[in-house]
Amino acid sequence: MVILCALVAIGISMCQPSAADQEKSAQGSAANREKGFHCLSAWDGSNFALVQAVKNAMRDPNSFEHIKTVITPVRSGKHTIVMDYRGRNGFGGIDVAPNFYPA
Repeated sequence: MVILCALVAIGISMCQPSAADQEKSAQGSAANREKGFHCLSAWDGSNFALVQAVKNAMRDPNSFEHIKTVITPVRSGKHTIVMDYRGRNGFGGIDVAPNFYPA
């Protein structure tokens, strides 16, 4: 019984991150926010607001296909997002176009 309690206590103490680990994680989060990664989807790297704005402006929003999104670090309190996407144009052809968005 004593051995079991000791193993449980060791397991619990190993699951708790140390203060140094917590500080390192907080610094990493701050760096990621400054780089703008918090604005992008973890799923496909897109920005939801920009995707919706582009789809609303398209003649055929169902043809929208996200290619990639690039975000700049903070400048003057804002990020700039550049998204490349593919979609059907008014003549039925497929276009690849970039779109800029100050976030």
